Amino acid sequence: MPRSPRPAIPAPFDTLLTRTIDHAAARAVEAALRRAGVAFHLTDDGGRAGRIVEIFVRDSDVPRAAPIAGRIFARRQKLKSFPRQQIPRNDDSTASGWDYSPLM
Repeated sequence: MPRSPRPAIPAPFDTLLTRTIDHAAARAVEAALRRAGVAFHLTDDGGRAGRIVEIFVRDSDVPRAAPIAGRIFARRQKLKSFPRQQIPRNDDSTASGWDYSPLM
């Protein structure tokens, strides 16, 4: 089945602010732009996996919107750079303090 055509981007939103597959970052940018009062247009293309999110803004809003998006992406990159915490496995049956060995 062929993909449907991409929805038109409204004319005032002529500058691409970001294109990303990081959906959480895109939603954070969306919320921050909304709080700052910056108008934007959001599109998402692709299938369920690997969907690309694009955020467009007016050319006049780029000086306000670019630092907002930049801070969010920098913060997320910093968080992702930390090593993931390993949860210790508890395979020992006596770790809970109970001994489940058969009585003899």
